[in-house]
Amino acid sequence: RKGRYGALLAAKLKAAQLPEDLVYLAMVESAYDPRAKSEVGALGLWQLMAAPATGYGLDMSRWVDERMNVSRSTDAAVQYLHDLYADLGSWPLSLAAFNMGSGALLRAMQKYNTNDFWLLANLEAGLPFETVGYVTKVSAFAIIGKNPSRFGLSDVVPDAAIETAEVMLPGGTALSRVARAAGIDVEQVAALNPDLKRSRLPPDAKTWSARIPKDRLAQFREKWAGSGNALPAHRTHVLRLGERVSDVAEMYGTTVSKLYKDQGLLMLPDH
Repeated sequence: RKGRYGALLAAKLKAAQLPEDLVYLAMVESAYDPRAKSEVGALGLWQLMAAPATGYGLDMSRWVDERMNVSRSTDAAVQYLHDLYADLGSWPLSLAAFNMGSGALLRAMQKYNTNDFWLLANLEAGLPFETVGYVTKVSAFAIIGKNPSRFGLSDVVPDAAIETAEVMLPGGTALSRVARAAGIDVEQVAALNPDLKRSRLPPDAKTWSARIPKDRLAQFREKWAGSGNALPAHRTHVLRLGERVSDVAEMYGTTVSKLYKDQGLLMLPDH
């Protein structure tokens, strides 16, 4: 799967003047799966926790989690790694902080009065076993990835790069409408937009960027412009005290079951 995202990740690392070998950090973290989720709640290619993700500008809401947005999460991870290296001055220490948290690492460094990662790694209680393995995995994966034939992997064929185009659409637009305009299955649109937690763009945003295959951009623009799709698809309605879902359905000329489906909720017997 590195072939799908490797070039994009390497380009962002290079632009930030960081080592391009850090693309293998994403391999260790998620095996290049944008939807990967850990038991402790880390998410996306870079397995970002909620606190650093929010701190580096990623949106997490009922409708979207940009930790699963390949481009946006990579921007956040690159800036996070840049800041860690600026503080610690060592890539082994920076990778350790990315894994275990900078606070825990600094406490270990103070306790043993050293900023030498390998010295900390060799102390019985210096660093968590997982973190020591994590840092060495990144180095090992980089060596293997750059020398595949030496490790019997010369016959591995990378996946083709995923080339997408971004289109700005009204908030609340259903992915099914995007798919029809692009001439592809809705499952393909969903796969290119894993950060969207439901089947539509966030309805509380005036506009939102969606990704479609790059080779479908011209067709999408033509069909979208001529189909009336430029109008907003949905809007947000805040329920008043005592207001029922059935009242809202009647107000907007729709049905209770459709409202529940749009919200990704199960129909309740008493609504």
